[in-house]
Amino acid sequence: MDLRSDLSKLIEEVSKNAKTGLVDPQEIQNLGMVFLSVALLTGEDYFFVLSNTMYTLADSLSSFLKVSTMPLSMEYRNKTESLTEEMRSGISHKLQTISNAISQGDKCSALSASAELLRLSYKVNMLTESLKNVVVLGSQGE
Repeated sequence: MDLRSDLSKLIEEVSKNAKTGLVDPQEIQNLGMVFLSVALLTGEDYFFVLSNTMYTLADSLSSFLKVSTMPLSMEYRNKTESLTEEMRSGISHKLQTISNAISQGDKCSALSASAELLRLSYKVNMLTESLKNVVVLGSQGE
């Protein structure tokens, strides 16, 4: 059993799903649980960081997907769709980078890609909060 190889395959599957349009927060959270398990089994600390990144990303995505399904004006709908496409592409690319880094034992590249996913999570959280304000203000005006 080659743990790195199996883990890379799992990450690539999640990456492929994100690229084809299926961004499932539960799948990302499950990946975080796998990273946590690997960290506990191997003692390699960077898997704890990767795990935390996946949990953070899953939380951000979950909130964003809830808000983005609410009725929005065309302006905000277009921004939301644009960010969703950027988000899918970014998640897919960075997960692929993490997969490659893990298979090569390159902790630095894996952590760098993890940092990029945290940046993306922050961006998604900011947009989610903005959309919440738009939805609340819009519903109060009715």
